[in-house]
Amino acid sequence: MVSDLQLEVLKYEKMVEYRDDKIKALKVKLDHAIQKSNRMNCWNCGDELIWGGDHDFDDYHMDGEGIVANFNCSNPNCNTYVESYYTTSEE
Repeated sequence: MVSDLQLEVLKYEKMVEYRDDKIKALKVKLDHAIQKSNRMNCWNCGDELIWGGDHDFDDYHMDGEGIVANFNCSNPNCNTYVESYYTTSEE
């Protein structure tokens, strides 16, 4: 009788261990998906764009107020360079 109960406990402990491992694996997948969705990808090759810096419109001799952000592709075989313009003034 005791051995049957011990086997039953071991069975449930294995189930809990499997469930915990499954939860950990799903959390890793979720974290990866969140990180991937929060990044900008190169539309030329699909790899991640790396932020290079922000500049004021004045640095580019532009009128108004705003920010120019620049990005480079992380793929060494892709020469994509991106500038993003964000206007902060209300005109």
